[in-house]
Amino acid sequence: MTNPLYAQWVQTNGPYGGAVNCFAVSGTNIFAGTRGGGVFLSTDNGTSWSQVNNGLTNDTVLSLAVSGTNLFAGTLDGVFLSTNDGASWTQVNNGLIDSPVLSIAVSGTNVFAGTWDGGVFLSTNNGTTWTQTGLTDSTVLSLAVSGTNLLAGTLDGVFLSPNNGTTWTQLNNGLTDSPVLSIAVSGMNVFAGTYGGGVFLSTDNGTSWSQVNNGLTNDTVLSLAVSGTNIFAGTDGGGVFLSTDNGTSWTQVNEGLKNTYVKCLAVSGRCIFAGTKGFGVWRRELGSEAVHVTMLSKILSIMSRIWRLVFKIGAFFAIVDLIIAILLIIIFVIFGIYKIASTRIYKIITGKERAAVHKYRIYKREKGEIRAVKQGWSWPAFSFPWIWAFTKGLIAIGVGVIVYLIFLDEIFINIGTSSIDTEFARELRFLGTLACCVWLGVRGNKFVENNLIKKGFKFAGTVNAATAKGAVASFLSSHSEEYRSQREAEEDFKQSQSYNAPSDEDLEKAKRYGKVLGLHGKVTIDDIKQNYRDLIAKYHPDKVQHLGEELQRVAEAKTKEINEAYEYFKKKYSFD
Repeated sequence: MTNPLYAQWVQTNGPYGGAVNCFAVSGTNIFAGTRGGGVFLSTDNGTSWSQVNNGLTNDTVLSLAVSGTNLFAGTLDGVFLSTNDGASWTQVNNGLIDSPVLSIAVSGTNVFAGTWDGGVFLSTNNGTTWTQTGLTDSTVLSLAVSGTNLLAGTLDGVFLSPNNGTTWTQLNNGLTDSPVLSIAVSGMNVFAGTYGGGVFLSTDNGTSWSQVNNGLTNDTVLSLAVSGTNIFAGTDGGGVFLSTDNGTSWTQVNEGLKNTYVKCLAVSGRCIFAGTKGFGVWRRELGSEAVHVTMLSKILSIMSRIWRLVFKIGAFFAIVDLIIAILLIIIFVIFGIYKIASTRIYKIITGKERAAVHKYRIYKREKGEIRAVKQGWSWPAFSFPWIWAFTKGLIAIGVGVIVYLIFLDEIFINIGTSSIDTEFARELRFLGTLACCVWLGVRGNKFVENNLIKKGFKFAGTVNAATAKGAVASFLSSHSEEYRSQREAEEDFKQSQSYNAPSDEDLEKAKRYGKVLGLHGKVTIDDIKQNYRDLIAKYHPDKVQHLGEELQRVAEAKTKEINEAYEYFKKKYSFD
């Protein structure tokens, strides 16, 4: 077989400075994510590079991925999105609770983000929102898509999900070295590059693995890339290796390559690119084998662009949403101006504060507790339905609202397959959500009254007041004869408002430090000690020394936080 590499490595004109951590290829555009320099773009096969960081507030880019015309960048501060080839960036971290994003993968309309300590997150709307998948509390170093399967390389080996992250299975049979730094898919074959174990091959979707290191003289494989039947491996100090027989044998291909720390690899057109530590990007030409892959990728790219153009028909429904939102804002603004203006005009004319306009029903029970419930419409229940329900102690209603909203998503998101059907389904979902909010706005205060009655409160009268606190105060003032002294009345009033008392500072600190150590529910001192030992071992310098300086600093900060939490509990519970 002819070796597809027929030229030496040539250093491109940048990017220089920090390490080149990752690549992404979109048509003829090549993007390079760096440590300390952000994102660079080359439109001429690496002959020149330009920095494209407008809006990118974190310049350490750990991962890149392309989804149609969208470019995603994983950084130490979460995910950023560019819709214009890097000309501008927007941070898209809603729901992404763990900031350092080490890896990104795209499968259809799904975007997956592998994080430092939070496992894998999924976005189905181009990063607008993220949800944590079933793989949690894991450091996900690499992600790859194989058909309908998603593979995650972690510090604890390989995990596979057949259902977009809902469930995961650990697949380490034969994988003797756990930290999996890189994953690549070639047909039915899956390759895993490990720290200290070289390359492993699976021919059955990860169910079993075999070590394939013949000729591979460096056993820390930082990156993998596929071009046709050729597999490339970038190593820590050994440069680049090539296998043309699915890993059975490897050949070192470093002619002209002056830096052998190869953090990332990418194939674009007839060239393979290598990102190094401090020496920028290097390029080497491929043989004719790469042409077929390139033509196929161009055809798929054109088909993807046509498909996205069809989807723009749905813009009509987006305009409808915008008009509704603008009308609601105008109504709220006019109502607010009216309330403020009418109150001030009344005071100017009469010289008095305007009389109360809200009617409150007062409820009281034998303990002396008093509650005031406003009559009529409830704006909090309308605006924040399930949050309002939980704060009012209406747990069943809060859970019911959440289940209802999930039901709407499941029903309407799956209506039809065309663009118009999908957008129309979103409108139906919006109307269903609005109906739920209006229902709670109308009935919310009545639900609160019924809940008070169940707790033993009895109706005691009706008063007019501006606020609930004012209603309780007015009631106490007009019924002072029922209390032995004004002091008792004040104490009862304070007791009636006790649910608004601020949280205890020490309790908040215990919750925060408990979350750091992963403590839940009732725990013992042995639980605290065991969790501390597990976490310290996980972030030990020896465990993260191969992950780069920026992640080592993250690990140091995490270790400091863990020690601080442990010292807090040692002092609190007096143990050694």
